[in-house]
Amino acid sequence: MPRSQPESKRRPEALRLRKLREALQLSQRDLACEFRVAHTAVSSWESGARTIPGPVLKLIEIYEDQAGIQAPKPERSLSTEPPGTGISRNIKLSLAVAGLAARFAGRFLLRWAGASPDPARDSAKLVKTLGNLKGLMMKAGQMVGYVQAGGIASLREPFEILQSHANPLRTDLIESVVEEELGAPPRFLFASWNPVPLGVGSIGQVHEARLRDGTGIALKIQYPGIQKSLHSDLKYTRFIDLFGTLIFRKQDRESFVQELACQADLECDYVREREYQERFRRIHEGDSTIKIPATLPEFSSSRVLAQENLTGRSFRSFCEVASQDRKNEAGIVLFRFAFESLFRHRILNCDPHPGNFQFQDDSVIFHDFGSVKEFTPEFVADFALLLRALLAKDRTKVAELVVRMGYVPDPACFDFDHHFEMISFLYSPFLTKGEFTFTPAFVEEIWARVILNNKNRASSSLPRDWLFVNRLQWGLYSVLAELRARADWNRLLQSLL
Repeated sequence: MPRSQPESKRRPEALRLRKLREALQLSQRDLACEFRVAHTAVSSWESGARTIPGPVLKLIEIYEDQAGIQAPKPERSLSTEPPGTGISRNIKLSLAVAGLAARFAGRFLLRWAGASPDPARDSAKLVKTLGNLKGLMMKAGQMVGYVQAGGIASLREPFEILQSHANPLRTDLIESVVEEELGAPPRFLFASWNPVPLGVGSIGQVHEARLRDGTGIALKIQYPGIQKSLHSDLKYTRFIDLFGTLIFRKQDRESFVQELACQADLECDYVREREYQERFRRIHEGDSTIKIPATLPEFSSSRVLAQENLTGRSFRSFCEVASQDRKNEAGIVLFRFAFESLFRHRILNCDPHPGNFQFQDDSVIFHDFGSVKEFTPEFVADFALLLRALLAKDRTKVAELVVRMGYVPDPACFDFDHHFEMISFLYSPFLTKGEFTFTPAFVEEIWARVILNNKNRASSSLPRDWLFVNRLQWGLYSVLAELRARADWNRLLQSLL
């Protein structure tokens, strides 16, 4: 029998439900879908006509906790269960997506979504949620932690922890993956094994171990069930397509999420990642300024990646202690690594978040090759031609190329002069003769011109190949801005084209 309460008890519960629904900006019908109940049930609960069942009250408590409507529960230092696809994860993801969309979509969407008057407090709550959930939402949170865009600078600091120091998964769960993949627990496979991770990522975490011959290695171990979690998360990333079509009105719906789905599967394949890591290592083998850890196939599998344990300063530490000359040198290395790979080898490592870089006295160590994309010769050739046309200030050629590359669905409705001025600013570091300094203000201005003040938003489409090129470019620009990197980028680019 369902519990029955007098009206004096039902009224406060009805108020809690209505307050929560309004905080989440959901209609009664939307909340009914979220709770998987009839619309009439939510209506009768909110009016106080019916008692709210105990399980629903528990859901309300979880939502209130995540929304900060009541005092949060004590923090845990470990995630106690693997990323999953159950209702608890879905509830937290619903709220996390709402918060992340409000923070990342720009000032005009912040107003539409009703931004909180205390963004720092809410960001900290969201960071905790994303760090425990891992997956695509944690990856999105990592981007908020370093991307200079959309007026989110005041929100970035709490998210920086997601680059390498989010909450780790329980040790026994991680060790069970090693045993399943390599045939024995890590304490039997290695002379020593450190259960405390070196770093925690969105798909796996990294642990130190030592081989019987004394060699120190790093083991990247995938979270159990993470691939299913990633696919479950995709339904909560529909706001990316929504946001994409708000910016590029002619954009095909689902194209961004389809590309994310494809890349999510690829990132969970550590055999593929190891092959790409070795390929990048061969490409840059003769360059002493670029270091990529060698992998150990005998201790690697589809969910475990063993590699030599190369270490250096973290990005944040490097920014704090390095001289500006050294930061400039590191910025040049990051630039060359990205654009040499693309223009000379048609391959791009598309995840430039700072947790993937470490810095030594005269070199940069590159980690994580899960998000790698290969491009057709035609795409790379057209991209190079586009940059050459910009360098030559050839408006006609630029117009021809943006149409050919699929950016302009209907040339009759497109302002080519405005587009030329916009991308000339976007690539102004490469068009400037002499030295140019990347700054946060410059990257913010790009955001304003490309997203907020783009006259061609209603007549543009972003081809799928450009999704990850832009992810790399925007992320790299943000990293270079954090370094205040200064160089002759024009000369560097021309040497690659």
